[in-house]
Amino acid sequence: MLRDSDVVTIWIGGVDLANAALISLKTQQPSAAKQIAANYKRNLSAILNQIKKGCHARIFCCTQYNPFPNSPLAAESVGLLNRLTTELAQSYSTSIVPVHTWFEGKQANLIYGYKNGKIEDALSGSLPIHPNDRGHHVIAAGLAPYLIPRK
Repeated sequence: MLRDSDVVTIWIGGVDLANAALISLKTQQPSAAKQIAANYKRNLSAILNQIKKGCHARIFCCTQYNPFPNSPLAAESVGLLNRLTTELAQSYSTSIVPVHTWFEGKQANLIYGYKNGKIEDALSGSLPIHPNDRGHHVIAAGLAPYLIPRK
């Protein structure tokens, strides 16, 4: 499939990061974000390397939005993931799609099940991290200019 692709988008890591934050809250142990970040860096690097070897598609790495803007741990962890994404994308000469900027300050309107913007909101059983219909619209509108072939 890669060989025939014109565009590849990579948007990974958010669910793993959210789960690490929840484990930290439940166990009262320091954040597992550093371990997640190390795994993420290794995995994203392997993915980019594989794609670069297998095709000549334009590659776009998407940043993560912060579904818990009222939690310092989430801000720190998402920031770390986005810095790693940017560094790796640059080292592989791929483009960055700044999804986090599209959601910044608008999470309550763009995330399904959004409550208070705190990690603790996810302890009630649901994981309010995925976009709602408006959020998907924002993503589609934001991605469209990146996907249209350059002339």
